[in-house]
Amino acid sequence: PRDWSSDVCSSDLYKTDAVRHWSTDDTWPDGWLAAAPAMKKPRGTAPALAAALAASEPGTIDRPIGQSTGSHALIQTLPLALLTAPGEERLAAEIAALTHGGTEAWVTAVLAQRFTTSLREGYSFSAALEIAVHSEVAEELVRGTASSALDEIRVLLHRLGDRDIVDRFIRDKTSEGTALNAFAGGVVAYAVGRTDGSTKVLELASRGPSGASAVAGALVGLIHGVDALPLGLRINHELSHLAETLAIDALIERGGGPRGEEESGLWWERYPGW
Repeated sequence: PRDWSSDVCSSDLYKTDAVRHWSTDDTWPDGWLAAAPAMKKPRGTAPALAAALAASEPGTIDRPIGQSTGSHALIQTLPLALLTAPGEERLAAEIAALTHGGTEAWVTAVLAQRFTTSLREGYSFSAALEIAVHSEVAEELVRGTASSALDEIRVLLHRLGDRDIVDRFIRDKTSEGTALNAFAGGVVAYAVGRTDGSTKVLELASRGPSGASAVAGALVGLIHGVDALPLGLRINHELSHLAETLAIDALIERGGGPRGEEESGLWWERYPGW
């Protein structure tokens, strides 16, 4: 599926001084991830991220940058399913707001975080969705705005079995690549295809809006484990080793970090945290 290649360093981003410096300077930023050759390759497009890098300060919920509601706002928050607990979904909105200024993008990131953490806590697929759409943080974000994100997701929740919904989010290639459509597309692909296995889920998602495959893949991995993902994808993807290492390290950090002085020193070399 097309969304499985990283958009960390896109052709638009490469035009900005910050990322061009990153891809040509071997001294900054430092750390293990910055030194990985695969992270220096231009790939895809990410205009909102390019605009955020060009701005003097990162965006916030109170001081947003632009009005983008693109799917990257959601994709960059999906790892929070490993790192946060139910009730901590405002962090997803804050991370989305670093690069995307549209309220709908923040709300979708919140819904996805609440949904995935509820799944991790053992709730069923439908129960986790029900919990997500009643997130108090999401309600707070849309209060006083024209965003219809919550209403759209609530309609989706009650119509997952309808052919119209499947056609809209899987078979209709004209759907915009917004965070909301990416989330809906991934959820629909998983709900429709899960009985036929992960390959079917990802194949369905690849037909949908931009970002849907990333969401569907995250759901497969979260619910069934990494071994449920198609072997060909895991072996052939050039970023698979980086992604696996980051996931393992994230769980180590969530558990209190590495033990011992030597391990801690190596940790700071890997993740300098300027």
